[in-house]
Amino acid sequence: IGILGCANIARKYSIPAFKNLDSCELVGIASRDLLKANQWTKDFGIKNAYSYDDLVESAEIDAVYISLPIGLHEGWVIKAAKNGKHVICEKSISNNFESVKRIVDVCKKNNVVLFENFMCDYHVQHNKVMELMKEIGESFLFNGFFGFPPLSKDNFRYNSELGGGSLNDAGAYTVFMARKFFGEPIAVTWSLTYGDSQVDIRGNAILEF
Repeated sequence: IGILGCANIARKYSIPAFKNLDSCELVGIASRDLLKANQWTKDFGIKNAYSYDDLVESAEIDAVYISLPIGLHEGWVIKAAKNGKHVICEKSISNNFESVKRIVDVCKKNNVVLFENFMCDYHVQHNKVMELMKEIGESFLFNGFFGFPPLSKDNFRYNSELGGGSLNDAGAYTVFMARKFFGEPIAVTWSLTYGDSQVDIRGNAILEF
């Protein structure tokens, strides 16, 4: 496994998870800043520090975990796939449907596994909820809310070129969970608020199933 990007989620969750598995070996990490990558290799006992390109081209690596900003996902998933690497990519895998279709097409052509990483899919409490739903009978309403206080203005989540915005960063979870419980919607009504930002800072949606 190679880690593409020194993101907080990689430090806090993903790297410890990979290192806890007997079925894989974490052998490299890449950053735009090689000094940072080198520091992370020392912090986590990882063998190699790479540039992004060197990591996806390395013969030592079979699969990459991508934790970059959403706007960078398409380019690096495709580069990884063309180099024969399987891909675990943090949600949202991209910020528009056409981009996702391109990603999926390249991964299929190169016969690599592509997995979009929604951590909430594996929370054990959701399995309990689904068991209760089956016991109770037909469910008809799901209310989902997710958000966090404003971040510093230089945070990548406010940068449209990096795929920022509340829908793909926070709203994706609520949409994912509604689909987990009910399947695919037949109609969607939604609105997004931009305020003074170049990206959507909040929004709401009604999904009919």
